[in-house]
Amino acid sequence: TDLDKSSTALRFNRILACRDQEEIINILRPTLRYIESKNLLLDYSQLLNEILWFNNESSRERTRARWAQHFYKKGDES
Repeated sequence: TDLDKSSTALRFNRILACRDQEEIINILRPTLRYIESKNLLLDYSQLLNEILWFNNESSRERTRARWAQHFYKKGDES
């Protein structure tokens, strides 16, 4: 699909590939700036909680699954 090949999807897939807190923080910085520039709403407290638990493998996998579900659901709506 077009969404799978978009620069947004490529950026998102890079986020999903992160393995630890340090990596996810470094990758998220420009993405957060992009989100803010588009005036999109973001639950920063939930994001912080997800980052705090990102080094835990099961939490990381649940977070990735939730993010992917949300991302592709939003892509279907546009």
